Amino acid sequence: MKLLTLFAAILFAGLSVVAAEPKFGVVDMQKAILATKAGKSAQATMKSEIDKRKKKIDKMRSDFETMQKDFQKKSIAWSDDLKAQKAGELQREGMKIQEEMYKNQQELQRKELSLKKPIIDTLRASISKVAERGKYTMILEGAEDKVLYVSKSNDITDEVVKEFEKINKK
Repeated sequence: MKLLTLFAAILFAGLSVVAAEPKFGVVDMQKAILATKAGKSAQATMKSEIDKRKKKIDKMRSDFETMQKDFQKKSIAWSDDLKAQKAGELQREGMKIQEEMYKNQQELQRKELSLKKPIIDTLRASISKVAERGKYTMILEGAEDKVLYVSKSNDITDEVVKEFEKINKK
């Protein structure tokens, strides 16, 4: 009898938990990152870094194009050995540009990650506070390509950004 009573109590307790209305929230993390002061600062830093590296690559490309034009103009008068030597130089210069572009891409990805990580960590703390305060049972990533439909009332991105700015002031 005690076992049956215990089983019934557990069953009814479980039903009351299941009967509770789930409350879902959605946060567009990319939008939230870009809406914060720290996110805007990180974006400006990245733009500056990208522009600086782009200028260097553009200069390398311009020099390479000049080398190609010189090769085309002067190669008629060159010996086969000199043509081969100059063609090798051109090829090496082209590979340098590709290597520089690859290195820049890798470094920029690392830089972006290092700038975004503290922002994302603080956003997660902000999401937790907003979720607890609003009694949400679940918060989903709400980027347009991940969630097909979200009611505006479930989008808590702006509230999370406000909480982020409060936490970030401390």
